[in-house]
This record gives sequence, structure tokens and C-alpha cells, in this order.
Amino acid sequence: MEAYVEELCGALWESGRVDRVTVVTSRLPGGDAAERAPSGTTVFRYPAADVITNFPLPMPSRGLGRSLRAAGKPRPDVVIGNTRFFPASLLALAQSRGLGVPYVHIEHGSDYVQLDNPAVAAVARGYDRTIGRTVLRQADHVIAISEAARGFVAELARRSVPVVYRGLPLSALAQTPAAPDAERLATGRPILVYAGRLIDGKGVRDLVEAVSRLEPAVLCVMLGDGPRREDLEQQAREHAVEDRFAFLGYRPEEEVVAWMKAADVVVNPSYTEGLPTSVLLAAACQRAVVATDVGGTREATPDGEAALLVPPRDPAALAAALQRVLDDPGLRARLAAAGFERVRGRFDWQRCVESLLALSSDRVPRAGAPH
Repeated sequence: MEAYVEELCGALWESGRVDRVTVVTSRLPGGDAAERAPSGTTVFRYPAADVITNFPLPMPSRGLGRSLRAAGKPRPDVVIGNTRFFPASLLALAQSRGLGVPYVHIEHGSDYVQLDNPAVAAVARGYDRTIGRTVLRQADHVIAISEAARGFVAELARRSVPVVYRGLPLSALAQTPAAPDAERLATGRPILVYAGRLIDGKGVRDLVEAVSRLEPAVLCVMLGDGPRREDLEQQAREHAVEDRFAFLGYRPEEEVVAWMKAADVVVNPSYTEGLPTSVLLAAACQRAVVATDVGGTREATPDGEAALLVPPRDPAALAAALQRVLDDPGLRARLAAAGFERVRGRFDWQRCVESLLALSSDRVPRAGAPH
């Protein structure tokens, strides 16, 4: 499960106001069969195909039917779905209608999906303007995870919705030690950490270009996997900076946090974000952030106050911001302290759960209607 869903399920259960939480999600071919779920949560997985990278398409099958039937017994009080571009959100809407219960949609996106292939990007935008728009308009309630996501919902679906920020497990984060391998791998160099998928829309090619410009050399730890990994490794070799990168693949959140605690700077070069989890985690770990000024990033870490933000698709600007933070320990400390204070006061799972339960009770007016 995505970290957001896992933590939300845990927070719902810990609220003491939920009897049962069931998650229905995809299993891609070759995916890990092991399942970790929060207390009180049951997980059903159905087969899916990765037609567009990281956007699994449910495959018609007995497994899909079994998962949906099992999740509906006993009948839930509400169905919650995430991100209009995931086909699972359409599945969730249909499931809610079949069960006769409200559908609450949580929108994470702040823009159309960013893809380098123009033909695939056109198909993705067409999907958003038809199926994605339908999901947003037909949901009984919609919430946005950031002001940026709220603006996108208004643009795409002509619907006014509230913003409900996610929470952060601050107590658990505080207890996580720094990665034990950090000093051995860094060999005295400053450490940058990137945590996210290795796909076009995350700006990872810009990051390789930016790291190649930094002096003295750094270690950039890449936590995540995806179809661009081999391309990125080749790009690093072409710049003769392959020794500046450690591609460690997918890591669970505890290890991501451990590496962030070992980092001098956490970097997020993405082209679009609803509310970037890696930036929130970095701020919660009291680490300086350099990121692109997209989506909800500025809401989490304002430019010059809690992070240095640069335009997307600008490797030179990204390199300059990284160099500035690496060269100035005082600036790193100020950004880290301000980022921590900001996320500590704003991102709380209890408030998020209260808002969701209020909507799920269906005793309040609709969050907004299409117009």
C-alpha cells in the first residue's frame, strides 16, 4: 500500500470510532506477495497491469470479483478512493453505488499527469477529461490534500471542495535512527537523498544533471525504483559521475526516514505534486529541503523560509540551490528548523480523520456540486 493509505488506515483504527477498515488495491505481476497492514485493516489485492507506469489498470478476472465481493461483506458505511487518475477510483465509485453507500474521494493531484511521450500524455489527458472528471463529479464528497489539488479539482470538475491535510507519524519518526550505512557509502562527502519513483514526471534526469555540476563531489542516494533507472545510471556514466550515485531501489518508509536523517539535504525535482510526501518527511526529520516549486510544495515548505524552491525542468537552477545549501551550514540549519515547526503544527492525522469521519457519516451537505 502507499504510505498515505497505510497511515490513514492506522489513524482511522486508532481513533476508536471505526470497527473495520478494508483496503482493496492492485497487485502487479511480479509484485511482492507479502502484505503488511495496520491493526484493524484487511487487505484484498486484485490482478492489474501497469499500462501507464505506476498507474495500475484493474484486469477483469475472478480475483477482481472475489476482492470486491469480500470487501462488501459486511456492507461498509462508506467507500473511500484516491486520485481520479487511478482506475481504482472509478472502481471504488462503482463499488459504492452497487453497495448503496456514499463515495468519498481524496484527490492528490494538482495537475495533469506529466509524461515525456506526447502520445501517451495526450491519452492520459483525455482520460482525465472524461473518466477522471466523472469520478470527481459523481463522488458524494471530494476532499483535496492541498490548496493546489483543490485548484485542480475546480479546473477539471468545476467543483468546490475542502482541503484536508494529511498527518505525519512524528513520534515514530523521532525514534528512527540514521541509516547505519551512510558514513561507509558517503566516505566523507555530503549526502543528498531523493525518495520517489524513477519516472519521467519526477524530474530525476534533471537531478542527475544537477548533481554532475556540484563541487566538491557529493553522494546522492536514490531511494525508489521505476522504468527510468537504467537510463539514469547511463546518464550518470555519460557525465562521469556514476560514483556520486547510490541507486538503492525501493525502500520501506522506515528506511527512507533513516536515510533522510543521515542526509545533509533532501531533494525533490518533481514536475508536479499534490503534496509531496518526501518533502513532508524531510521537514519532519529536520532536514533542509531543495525542491521544485510545483503543486502543494510551497504550502508545506515556503520558499526561502523552510526550503529553497526552484522552477521545474531547470537543472541549472536546481544545481545552484543545492550548491548554496551545501555551502552554508547555517542556512541548512535554519531551513531544517523552520520546516519542522511548520509541519509539526499543520499536518495532523487526528484532524484529518475527524474531517473524513464527518463526511463519511453523510450528515453534512455535499462538499460541492458540479456547476
